[in-house]
Amino acid sequence: MVLPKIPTRWRRTSKEATAADEALIDEIARGLSLSRVTARILIQRGITSLEEAKTYLHSDLSQLPDPFTLKDMDRAVSLIVEAIQNKKKIAVWGDYDVDGTTGAALLYTFFKELSVDVIVHQPDRFKEGYGINPEWIEKLKDEKGVDLVVSVDCGITSFEAAKKAKEIGLTLVVTDHHRPKAEAPEADCIVNPNLESDTSDLKMLAGVGVGFYLAIALRKGLRDVSYFSNREEPNLKSYLDLVALGTVADLAPMIGVNRILVREGMKVLERSGRPGIQALLKASNCPLPITAYQIGFVLGPRINAAGRVGTPKIAFDLLTATSREKAEELAVTLEGLNLERRGLQKEIWEEACQMVDSLSDPTKRRSLVLFSENWHEGVIGIVAGKVTEKYQKPTVVIHFPKDPETGLPSSVGKGSVRSYGNINILEALNFSGQALEEFGGHAQAAGLTIKKDQINHFWELLETYLKANTDESDYLPCLQVDCEVDLQDMSQQVVKEIQSIGPFGVKNPEPVFYSNAVSERILLLKGKHLKLKLTSPTQSRKRSIDAIGFNMAERERLPEEGKPLQIAYTPDINTWGGVSSLQLKLKDLEAH
Repeated sequence: MVLPKIPTRWRRTSKEATAADEALIDEIARGLSLSRVTARILIQRGITSLEEAKTYLHSDLSQLPDPFTLKDMDRAVSLIVEAIQNKKKIAVWGDYDVDGTTGAALLYTFFKELSVDVIVHQPDRFKEGYGINPEWIEKLKDEKGVDLVVSVDCGITSFEAAKKAKEIGLTLVVTDHHRPKAEAPEADCIVNPNLESDTSDLKMLAGVGVGFYLAIALRKGLRDVSYFSNREEPNLKSYLDLVALGTVADLAPMIGVNRILVREGMKVLERSGRPGIQALLKASNCPLPITAYQIGFVLGPRINAAGRVGTPKIAFDLLTATSREKAEELAVTLEGLNLERRGLQKEIWEEACQMVDSLSDPTKRRSLVLFSENWHEGVIGIVAGKVTEKYQKPTVVIHFPKDPETGLPSSVGKGSVRSYGNINILEALNFSGQALEEFGGHAQAAGLTIKKDQINHFWELLETYLKANTDESDYLPCLQVDCEVDLQDMSQQVVKEIQSIGPFGVKNPEPVFYSNAVSERILLLKGKHLKLKLTSPTQSRKRSIDAIGFNMAERERLPEEGKPLQIAYTPDINTWGGVSSLQLKLKDLEAH
């Protein structure tokens, strides 16, 4: 098959299919009654046989690996089961984001079902910072009477807290998924699939996923000591709504175990018996059926708003609410916090853009470093991402927290970093690290701590690295496209098949197709959106397909009616007035 030329800003996710690939596509299509379009996407996602394709499309909870394959899970279960049997008080320590909040809600609810004396602590982002802190470890022991602390989504870098727990005789079980530093804290037990010594093949799990696996293992451990001889066992499937929320919102890879957990979790989420989930769906006007997109862009931001501009306890209390009235009250509060977050975000975004535009030579710079004493820490990461996309270069946004007693800004700021294009920002920070107090993250996003008097030096080092190690091609916006499809082969049935490859997310993105087309009709909606009626140039009997291009009306070159063009898109089923039809959501187009 000869592939057509495509715009240079598009990049195919795979090479041209070989004869063996084409034979496998035919085999999968026939064996599973699928279109060749769907079969092609499957092999591009790494499927190598008909049996693998069948397992992938029909995977379920029975395929989840044994939780005891996680290193030291047996030790964690032993410590917690012993505490439960001896009626010890347990504290769950959760991070303040969606992953940590859902993980804390999951373990808290699980322990409550077991009639355990349990409390939860989530640190205040602004007063306590990230992770487990030694001051609160002491409070939990001395003031709250806690005997065992189990963390979720944090703890792998909490060295001082682990040291304090050991000093005062408090058992600390760390469950986390973040990558550890060279050494691990001296906790009584650490369960983390990203430990170098862990061989469980569960490195993709989010923090809530590790917490869920702990619950599975604990239920088994309690069975072994006949704990359920006079009480009902918790139904762990009902916890999958929380797992889906945390996993998607934390941008965990949507492959392997995560794909199973989220797919099943979205089903539970739609009919969740939790008053808090029901209230959240209602307050956010979230449509059904639930998709990963809705978790990531509708539900997740509302839960996150609690930790960003309020206190994470609001979101935790919502997810663990037992009455409808209380849940609805908390959901309304969250809605208000989310509106506040959006307002702060808009204000900081506008100020940041003014700063960039006021620079004497913004186009000559390879990066942007922006800071203010008045910005809110809870939204600088979101703003950094938006600035990056607008100006198409790596961006650092820094805020300087104010002392709660004096009201004066600190001399040490915290920053969020976002990369662009094909640039590994973590390598750039490694080079610039001499001007930083602390930094960490990955190739596309990171965080840092910096003294105010080092900002200019840091920016100079960052520019030096980027000028020496990147070129114009690294800054080009690039659209990943999967494969060419003749428009006449696209249908609602194909869309349904493609949806079965989901849920989509990191490492399992929604497929983007490209096609040659002819525009029959072109409409401008609200002056900024394009609506097209398209046909295939190879089609003898013309079948029109609707396409929508959001914010595409301001393009330099718009398509003309009756003229050919190339389109990149994701297919969708649009339902209006009870009638469903195929609709293409345009990612890009090239008019000829």
